[in-house]
Amino acid sequence: KLKRPMNAFLIFNKEMRPRVLETNPNMTVAEISKTIGENWRGMSEEQREVYLEKARNLKSEFHESNPDFVYTRSPAKDPRGRKKKRNRHPTAPKHPMSGFLFYALEMRPHVAEQNPGSTVGPISKIIASHWKNLTPEERAKWEKQASDDKARYAREMEIYLQGQKDEE
Repeated sequence: KLKRPMNAFLIFNKEMRPRVLETNPNMTVAEISKTIGENWRGMSEEQREVYLEKARNLKSEFHESNPDFVYTRSPAKDPRGRKKKRNRHPTAPKHPMSGFLFYALEMRPHVAEQNPGSTVGPISKIIASHWKNLTPEERAKWEKQASDDKARYAREMEIYLQGQKDEE
């Protein structure tokens, strides 16, 4: 992944941070950033022009060395292509488990024992293929657990939401 060239403020920040730290070694990162920001806002256009010119030079050098680069505003995806996990409220009930998850929870120790040295991925694939080969009658035990868990979730969610309304 290519790193974009620094803008004028970042160049100023990079130059000023050591100076601010030297004069105030006990400042926190937030205080240093605030001081640098105030200094930047207090500068005249002529003073800023030095940094703006440096930024323009860096930008033109970047585009000369990377002519095919196209900037997109979308954030970089997780390299594994996963969605960002949403934080669950600490008192919210856990989501219900599926029949497959109940099955996997029960079968994982047995499959792991039969396949020593296997990692989580291959074991999960074996469990999934076993699950796919089960008849509906064989799946019934775990599907029943899933429906019970779904009912548990509905009950707990109702209580949780009632508590949320009471807090408002």
